[in-house]
Amino acid sequence: MEVQVIEATPVALPPPSQDDVRLVVASKPDEAARVIFNFNKHALAAAMRAIGFTSVVVTYTGDGDSGQIDEIGFQPPDIEEGLNKAVVAQMRYRWDEERHCGGSELVFEEMHLGSIAEALCDTAISFGGHDGYENNDGGSGQFTLQASDASAILEHTDYYTESYTTTHEL
Repeated sequence: MEVQVIEATPVALPPPSQDDVRLVVASKPDEAARVIFNFNKHALAAAMRAIGFTSVVVTYTGDGDSGQIDEIGFQPPDIEEGLNKAVVAQMRYRWDEERHCGGSELVFEEMHLGSIAEALCDTAISFGGHDGYENNDGGSGQFTLQASDASAILEHTDYYTESYTTTHEL
């Protein structure tokens, strides 16, 4: 019997809507961060396409307990990002004075494209398990988002000091 292998092309899911995000935040809080990330990367990609950008690259470095975004570069570079904004989803902490308690709530608000790219990079670093990249010897990397399909890649490098000890009895 001959087995035929058919390679399937992955089906691109439509970007989540604001209602999709609200539903997941309310019913599946463990999945909220991922859905918010997907919503925001699609919002940024759509805004970039409308302006004519093809991609954005966010580079970062850190060491000695200090980390920072080094550069946010939209491509092609001859188009101005300027005051362009997109609506993104965010979880905000809100204090209820009457009940004397606080909690997170979902909000949708406009942000500048560069700020969205930076926030996506921070989330990608966390998703990749690189929180604390700025500690000790540190790390660096770059987050790239393609406007055409909202695909994102994080490339990260961890720095560390290596030592090799030998003992010789003479």
